[in-house]
Amino acid sequence: MYPTALAIGGAVFFLGNLFTNFLWRRKPPSCSLEIDDDCIRLLLNGKAIRNVQRGRVGYVGEWGSGTFRKLVISEHGPVFTRWLWGGIGVPATLPEYEQIKAELLTWPRTGR
Repeated sequence: MYPTALAIGGAVFFLGNLFTNFLWRRKPPSCSLEIDDDCIRLLLNGKAIRNVQRGRVGYVGEWGSGTFRKLVISEHGPVFTRWLWGGIGVPATLPEYEQIKAELLTWPRTGR
């Protein structure tokens, strides 16, 4: 009895989830970058979720290759950026990528 109930429950859950996804589609979140003289911010739906101040930059580097390449800026070193705290990633597919990269590489690093 238990495996049958589990199979029916799984099927109902799957079909219900599939049905509601077609009826109420979620809009993808709108992410944007804001760069000024003092700070770079990652905005999600208009709210700043990460920021790195100019005087606190610990790491700037390119990760990946080809179309998956991105410029990463963080207040921490590369190991902590990748595994723990994260950073702000600027995808290479942006039209202004080279301009952003040139500007961020001139920012002083703290050497953390």
